[in-house]
Amino acid sequence: MANDERSGRGWDRGKMTLRLSSERSAALRELVSDVPDATPTDAIDIAIELAKSARRSELSAAPANQEPLAAGLAEFFGAHFDDMASALADLRQEVAELRAILTAGQEQEDELSATPTDEGAPLSPFEAAASLATWLAAEAASRGLPMPDSAVIRARVIATKQSDSGAIALILAAELVAVDKSKAEPSAGQASRVALSATPIAGGTSALEFESRVCLWCQNTDGQWDIKIHPFDRDGKVGGLIATARA
Repeated sequence: MANDERSGRGWDRGKMTLRLSSERSAALRELVSDVPDATPTDAIDIAIELAKSARRSELSAAPANQEPLAAGLAEFFGAHFDDMASALADLRQEVAELRAILTAGQEQEDELSATPTDEGAPLSPFEAAASLATWLAAEAASRGLPMPDSAVIRARVIATKQSDSGAIALILAAELVAVDKSKAEPSAGQASRVALSATPIAGGTSALEFESRVCLWCQNTDGQWDIKIHPFDRDGKVGGLIATARA
């Protein structure tokens, strides 16, 4: 349709004759004013080339003035710099915490690697760890103390195994904090690995997951340890009772 319209206007002719008004003729003559021998055809050729060059320049031109956009961006980043810096700091902290958890997971695998017996058969991690009662007796003896009546233990959960009865077998990285209401001197080296079977109260299971920090309040009753387990919150404060145990 468009081609038919253009043909009807004379574009399909091999040659065209143009009639120019005096204003257009003067404008063409001005294009070749510095070329005395130029003909009207020369002026038309120059006008065509100038028009084509201008068209190419429009198509390849850079976007409109970008200064307002740049100024707006600068103003935005200036106004929100503190917020973005704070968010970046939070992100770095989260990455550091995630890296610590992944590292702890690797440490758990190392800690829970099978321990061979004298016969060469490997023990399970829960069999290899000392019972809490045995560990407490050894801790008291290493400090030259009799078996205490009470003890406070700070521990980190490094493995769990739930039984059908609802009890949870725990392996703890344990540190003795106090005995008989007196502060205990810390032992040299890493925290000891201690095994304990605990009975969680309602909702307490989730607080005994891998890497949970817990506090154990231990009371010696006729050679048996009655134990109450409490979580530590993020601020290091002791929370409510989450499980009990006997050892």
